[in-house]
Amino acid sequence: MQQFKLLLPVLLLAALVVSLHGEQLPNIGADETEAPKPTPKILNPAGDRLLLNRPMGMDFDTSGKLYVADLINRRIRVFQPGKEIPEKKVIECGLLVPWGLALDDSDRIFVTDTGANQIRMVDAEGKAAATIGRKGNAPGNFRIPAGVAIDESRQRMLVADFANHAVQILSFDGTFLGHIGAVGQSGRLGTSGRREGEFRGPAGIAVDGMGRIYVCDKENCRVQIFHSTGGFIAAFGHPGATAGNFDRPSGICVDEDGAIYVCDTFNSRVQIFEPPFAAALEPTFKVRKVVTGKELTGGPLKLPNACAVSPSGDLYIADTGNNRIVVYPYEMVEGNTP
Repeated sequence: MQQFKLLLPVLLLAALVVSLHGEQLPNIGADETEAPKPTPKILNPAGDRLLLNRPMGMDFDTSGKLYVADLINRRIRVFQPGKEIPEKKVIECGLLVPWGLALDDSDRIFVTDTGANQIRMVDAEGKAAATIGRKGNAPGNFRIPAGVAIDESRQRMLVADFANHAVQILSFDGTFLGHIGAVGQSGRLGTSGRREGEFRGPAGIAVDGMGRIYVCDKENCRVQIFHSTGGFIAAFGHPGATAGNFDRPSGICVDEDGAIYVCDTFNSRVQIFEPPFAAALEPTFKVRKVVTGKELTGGPLKLPNACAVSPSGDLYIADTGNNRIVVYPYEMVEGNTP
């Protein structure tokens, strides 16, 4: 009791100080430091058209550099890791309208030139090394080649041949190996369709670690998935703006865990789907997150056309309508974090 009487004046004094200064007593032992929340980053934040004008396909080399198809400027731009502005040096190599872009493990660049209806292969030094195909609907030729993906384990590339409504499978030297899609007259490509395994304007394309092929069937507003041999596995999405549906999706990528990222272009968003093949059951296409960029400085996403996941797991989005690249850190796209 005596100790309480001695303590009482001290407590009253503390209460008086708090009332006079409008402060609270410190919470002794509490952790007063919080880890900063991850935030998106922007490459070419000013949307400078001289640096990027309608960025499209993109991919990373083995050192972590980002290569971007700069469509209107008819060249490839390179960003060093951590840099917001691209290198001064550009890769041109006679491109007319570069769209899709992918790199192999030797840092060779494969870029679709829709203006020339060809695939350009550029070596690691930035010099044009080969030209593949020409305009046409015979196997090995193209009509508006769009997305391109590299299947390193099988030493081949896959090309979304937009106006031929097919996916062509080629060796790195351009030898035709096969195709996915309907066959036209006399074995030529060029027949569109809505059934399973048929396309109406395939655009984005990706390959996962198991060799499965993912295709943005743009005009059918869906994504189709195939075995490495070309056999149909599944399709998901319908025309619409609700989660899980699309309005002319144009870009796609898959991360190491099997999550699927789809550029839902005309809905101006990117939808992230949980890995559909995580279990031995039928694949399910559950939306993990819808990214609109509403929190971004400079405004939300506008007509995103391509995406890529960096070696560290960050999501890079070609925000085509805003002439910039938006980077969402791994923590913002993994799981259900806001």
